[in-house]
Amino acid sequence: MQRYEDTTGGEIFAIPHNGNLSNGIMFPVEVNPDSGKPLTGDYAKNRIRWEPLYEVTQIKGDGETHSFLSSNDEFADYETWDQGNLNLSAPKTDDMLQYEYAREALKNGLKLEAKLGTNPYKFGLQGATDSHTALTTAEEENFFGKHAGAEPHAERAEHIIGQFGDKKYVGHQLAASGYTGVWATENTREAIFDAMKRKEVYATTGPRMTVWFFGGWDFTKADGEQRTPGRIGYRKGVPMGGDLINAPEGVSPTFLVAALKDPYSGNLDRVQIIKGWLDKGGKT
Repeated sequence: MQRYEDTTGGEIFAIPHNGNLSNGIMFPVEVNPDSGKPLTGDYAKNRIRWEPLYEVTQIKGDGETHSFLSSNDEFADYETWDQGNLNLSAPKTDDMLQYEYAREALKNGLKLEAKLGTNPYKFGLQGATDSHTALTTAEEENFFGKHAGAEPHAERAEHIIGQFGDKKYVGHQLAASGYTGVWATENTREAIFDAMKRKEVYATTGPRMTVWFFGGWDFTKADGEQRTPGRIGYRKGVPMGGDLINAPEGVSPTFLVAALKDPYSGNLDRVQIIKGWLDKGGKT
């Protein structure tokens, strides 16, 4: 990728597929699974330089978290694929899970930043289908499956997507997911690319909802009751993907969150904010 940029003068970055089928190699914290050597500062810098976004949801299950990792979260067992690796030739074990999911990676990234000087997992979240149909059919009522062989037909619910021995994934286990929301300044390729690079994006599992999220030091309850969260958010804080800096002494951060339902989908039940941190003892 560096050679491409040097040669063409263009810009590029990579978006990795969700890691829930990686069997513990997606988000290493000690050893680089490719080289077998300890992670270095250069690894951390290159990882976040070329992978500013992470695919947190798609057809082959959800990549945000697992109920084993988030046992107190009633929503954690969403579209879970945890039998094994991609082709099911190697079974999954619980010790692999923390190195596969976004929530744990975001926390482990804080730990690696303290150790290596750079957080390799300070990524934004996006969603995609990983379908091979060229169709934007990520809603349950209009779902065409992963590829041409699984498009609508009478037996597609039991169509085998992948199998190894007695383990298999079939059509009805595919997740009708997902989409990426991008807060671009205009509807051009350049503006969309810039917004993705600064991580001002969010993932949905199919509904075309609108989500705002801002962090700041002085948001108030009244701000959350206004009809223009974007204007207030950009004026008083930083948007999703940004860095909240220059903390006033003794002041805790405040957040402004707003969401608008997809007019053709269900009502929004709640806003859930997940907090991760690194304590003084180096634990997350």
